Amino acid sequence: MDARQRAKTKYEEKVREMQTVERQAIAAQRNGNEEAARLAMSKVIQTEQILPQLEAQVKQAELYVNASKDKLNRERTKLEAYKTDMQNMKDMAEINEALAAIAKVNNDLSIDSARSQFEQAKNAVERHNIEQQSLAELSENPQEKLQAELENMILDDEVNRRLEMLDDPDNKKLSN
Repeated sequence: MDARQRAKTKYEEKVREMQTVERQAIAAQRNGNEEAARLAMSKVIQTEQILPQLEAQVKQAELYVNASKDKLNRERTKLEAYKTDMQNMKDMAEINEALAAIAKVNNDLSIDSARSQFEQAKNAVERHNIEQQSLAELSENPQEKLQAELENMILDDEVNRRLEMLDDPDNKKLSN
């Protein structure tokens, strides 16, 4: 399973986990266990808050994978073209034995050019790897902790609101 699929599976697990905990909150509320209902509803709200971020990361992973595949295909095409060019140059040198000295100079220059182009392709792949590592590091949001503390301050009010909604028999589904 590739990283993109693992990210998608993790997101789907979180959605199912949230739904299970929401059912637990409803059951606890109906059984009169207020503390368990509050705890479960807190977990539902926390999970709801992280789901958009997880979904965005899954989409970003898919973009990275597709971009990486495209770049890899382009690099493969370039390398194959270099191989073909080198083989063609070798064939020309063999046919033109009478011009061996000129062909040797030409062939040496072509090999140097191909080597230079190969080095450029190699450097591009290495730069891409560094960019991907940097993007992965940047995906960690240092403001999440501060945001979480702020959201915890209003969490208790939201838990109370939702628990009151559970007591209302006309309201069959929690609304956001």
